[in-house]
Amino acid sequence: DPADDVLPQADDPPPPEALAKGYERRYCVDAGGREGHDLLVRRHANGLLVVSLAPSHPLLRPSAKRVASMAWHGNIENEEATGKRCKGGANINPRTVLAEVALPADEAAGIGVMQLCVGVADARLVELNGRLEENPHLLQEAPEDEGFLAIMQPRRPYDTTKSWQALLDSAAYEARR
Repeated sequence: DPADDVLPQADDPPPPEALAKGYERRYCVDAGGREGHDLLVRRHANGLLVVSLAPSHPLLRPSAKRVASMAWHGNIENEEATGKRCKGGANINPRTVLAEVALPADEAAGIGVMQLCVGVADARLVELNGRLEENPHLLQEAPEDEGFLAIMQPRRPYDTTKSWQALLDSAAYEARR
């Protein structure tokens, strides 16, 4: 049927323009002081920040090994915000380690572990992506959609513009990477 070629199928990923709708994109290079560990930060009109891996992150490079497992760092998974006004939630800063990612065993080096830092301004943790522990491959297969790391709320809403400006826009990010 010719209509099948035009209409999206249920298992097709959403188009990039649908994922970007309502979000402003910025990039944090060398998150947590780790060279090359770049993050994509998308800010929704409501002020919430969605953090995911940027295209230049080592885990998204073509030569990257497939993620074997992922675990949230320390007790952070029990410190998500609750309720309509996002009460509670861990206070996190740019160097806070969110997760540890294990890469497949290497005969010479054993299992490699990579830490993922927040890399953005002081914020309150709203939600961690619970799907990543069961499906760590989502970090690499759908980093901007089902593989996002966390949702955060800036701790100082009046200071959001200043910290947002410290992140790179798409043009500056492309020029740098």
